[in-house]
Amino acid sequence: MKKVILYNGLSNIMLELIVWMIYLKAMGWSTAQIALLESAFTLGQVVFEFPTGIISDKIGHKLALLIGEGLSIFYLMMFFFAQQHVLIYCGLIAYALGLAFISGTDVSLLYESILENERKRYLKYSGYFNMVSILAVGISNFIGGYLAKISWHLLFIIAIIIRSLAFIVALNINKEDFQGVSNENFSLKQIFEDFKQFLIAKPYFIYLILLMCTSSAAVTISYQYGPLMLKKFNLSVLMI
Repeated sequence: MKKVILYNGLSNIMLELIVWMIYLKAMGWSTAQIALLESAFTLGQVVFEFPTGIISDKIGHKLALLIGEGLSIFYLMMFFFAQQHVLIYCGLIAYALGLAFISGTDVSLLYESILENERKRYLKYSGYFNMVSILAVGISNFIGGYLAKISWHLLFIIAIIIRSLAFIVALNINKEDFQGVSNENFSLKQIFEDFKQFLIAKPYFIYLILLMCTSSAAVTISYQYGPLMLKKFNLSVLMI
């Protein structure tokens, strides 16, 4: 349980979250280009969410988390090549895929790390889990703004280090901590067939996913375009 909470905290320290669009703006990107990039990222989240959930159950939740963290590190590295728009797009799409692998898998990880006789207290542990997530995001927003004021490169280097620590913690979570994970062999054809059958059996479920994506997009808009608007009022990155 402690490793799960520690992983959750490290994974949600996203120093670049509130300032990456300001960075791209400073690197010559227009607001329209940033908007198009954000649209590609959101579309990627929609496309990847279902298949990665199926893949996570097939390959094991630990491996899914490691893939997600690895893709997140790749995404952060791409910011060192901000002038190359194709690389930034590759980074954001990789991040959408990485978040899709982590999304849901981390919650499953929490549930599976709870002892059988403690499962009825899942909501309590989930509250702790979410509290750590929110606290990590809030603190990282402030630290990210502070680091950006000093050096953009320093911000992304430290962000990569923290993501690497999250990867290491996930790597050290024992496989025995997981219950009910399928390790069957699988193929991409089978994954998409499972996906198709799921939608046929539970067509209403897609509305829940679309609702979650729409809600996430609304929050993302305030995060991504709010800072650009505030920057026009000559507020420092730290203040934003």
